[in-house]
Amino acid sequence: MSPLEIIGAILGIIYVLLEYKASLWLWLFGFLMDVCYTIIYLQAHYYANAALYVYYMATCLWGACLWLRSRKKAQEQGEEDVVKSMPAKGWIPVVLCSAALTVVLAFVLQRMGESQYVWFDGLTAALSCVGMIVMAKKFYQQWVFWIVTNPIYVVFMAMSGMYFLAGMYAFYTIISILGFVRWKKMSVEKK
Repeated sequence: MSPLEIIGAILGIIYVLLEYKASLWLWLFGFLMDVCYTIIYLQAHYYANAALYVYYMATCLWGACLWLRSRKKAQEQGEEDVVKSMPAKGWIPVVLCSAALTVVLAFVLQRMGESQYVWFDGLTAALSCVGMIVMAKKFYQQWVFWIVTNPIYVVFMAMSGMYFLAGMYAFYTIISILGFVRWKKMSVEKK
């Protein structure tokens, strides 16, 4: 376990706790964590996940802007900024995009020939990629992506010998379940 993994894990724990609280600060800690994990995954030759963390950095900036804009709009209207529910029709493109991206990433990774677990790498990257968009939109259903993805990461990291990261993703799984319940409750209470 490298010092970078420890720093990334600490930042990740802070990040997921801030996400649980729906705090705007999650984006800053997420960005810093993403820098760490980009390096870690590059060193492990998990290129889809390394690219995913570069994408996360951009999404953190975009998500922070969306959340700030949403907060400002709510304040101007004298309302409270809310966690929302994703429209039912939003699930079709989200699922199709996740499936297509998984196949494309696995195919590309297989062609590169360096990633040992191309389907795990592609699937976790695809689900996480789409999940970040749903989170940036402040839909409580974003937690569904993490409830599905984090246990897969536990297995993926354990198979890769990255036991510390496997433990971190197990912790994330628990927070994801609690976060789903909390954010769903927040979205109902604020309607």
